[in-house]
Amino acid sequence: MSSNKTTININDVPHFNGKQYKEWATKMESTFLITYTKGVIDGTVTAPTDAEPVEPTSPANNADALHWSRYTAQLQAWQIKIASWKQAKKAYNEDNAKAKGLFSVALDIGIWEQCKDKTAKEIWDWIKEKYSQETFVEILEDFRYIRDLKFDLSDPNPQIANFMHHYQRLPMERMTLQTPATGGQPPATAGANVRVVHQSMACLILLSNLPLATSNVGNTSVYQGMFETIMKETQIARLLLTDVTATIRTTWASRFGHLKPSERPKKGTFYTCIWHPDISIPRTCVNHIINPHRVFPTTQKKGVLPWCRGWL
Repeated sequence: MSSNKTTININDVPHFNGKQYKEWATKMESTFLITYTKGVIDGTVTAPTDAEPVEPTSPANNADALHWSRYTAQLQAWQIKIASWKQAKKAYNEDNAKAKGLFSVALDIGIWEQCKDKTAKEIWDWIKEKYSQETFVEILEDFRYIRDLKFDLSDPNPQIANFMHHYQRLPMERMTLQTPATGGQPPATAGANVRVVHQSMACLILLSNLPLATSNVGNTSVYQGMFETIMKETQIARLLLTDVTATIRTTWASRFGHLKPSERPKKGTFYTCIWHPDISIPRTCVNHIINPHRVFPTTQKKGVLPWCRGWL
């Protein structure tokens, strides 16, 4: 309400230039709460809709006592109404002016000029109608990003963090779940917030982004065995990002963690090379294209085919 004197540094007011509406709106709602102006934004504080109460007309000087008594009661009722009306109008005007002041700081000048003559609530609703549609484009961009992101054999941690950043930007939606009636009890209803792209689907997208097996016999996929195990042992609907990302990290560390940083795969490396002395095998490794007969340094682990450090 307007009686609160809480102030805010103008540098802390979130800026809006027409992009990233959802993130800006969330921050702006917090600003309205801090400055006690949310009421004029959500409509709980409004200007008086009825006309200003009119003072009752006093009786003539020669009116009898009954008329004067009625007038006195009407006057007292009017004084209460006019005081309440003026207080409500003042509170609204102050909060509306404060909220508009926040908008004048938050909005790009080009946006502010288009809406400065509106009330604070009208500005808020206008911005939402005009710019919330951009959110769909942003959602689509984030979805396309996680869908098209291709993991290589370099350290998976920053790649996973990048994937999760864009996934977590996808909006949440409220789902209502109803459990059947049991033991004479009525059905129970529970709500949960879930992302528009379910976590199990996100796991499938993440797994498909890994460099998996190809038809090239000279390539070996570091993650293929892990992928096949997950698909075999876990129901798709029960896939969790925490489990999948942990498995990716473990798989990478077991294959490359023992190597020196300089010997580990670099960005842009997607497969290792299974060196084969048979010259009839197609050469995709840069080392073996140069010299197909040369045995380059390899790492041999028990139960694992040797792989050349000439990355693909």
